[in-house]
Amino acid sequence: YNHLSLRRIYSSLSHYIYIYIYIYIYIYIYIYIYLPTKLYLFGNQYHQRIVMEDLDKNPFYSCNRCRNPIALRDNLLSKAFKAQSGQAYMFSDAKNFVLGENKVRQLMTGRFVVADVYCSNCGEVLGWKYLKSFHVSQNYKVGNFIIEKAKVLKEYA
Repeated sequence: YNHLSLRRIYSSLSHYIYIYIYIYIYIYIYIYIYLPTKLYLFGNQYHQRIVMEDLDKNPFYSCNRCRNPIALRDNLLSKAFKAQSGQAYMFSDAKNFVLGENKVRQLMTGRFVVADVYCSNCGEVLGWKYLKSFHVSQNYKVGNFIIEKAKVLKEYA
């Protein structure tokens, strides 16, 4: 090999090294930054499961799509809420769900920070959870769940 051919080989190898580094950085950003913020099923908040002993012949609400138990009847606070699909229920606690990203939303009763609630089994959007209220009169909603009636079934153990 002469001096020029070695230089050509070196420049082509360095070109491939830059491409390799670029791809590595792209994959790293995609996996560790993009996915956790965009896909709710990767590393977000999974919550305690409802097991059959918890049901104990009490009515409960389950996902309409996959029948995954979501909330117990004992945790139902109100049936007087509205959502996009119509009537909705407010629960003090829910199980078997995944929380989505925190978002500021303007709802009928004011501005809130909420997170969408997804079924942990099939990924169906069931409603949302109130995380923060910007109005003192609405603070009673914080920490509670709004689950759309059309997205759940009432069942008996």
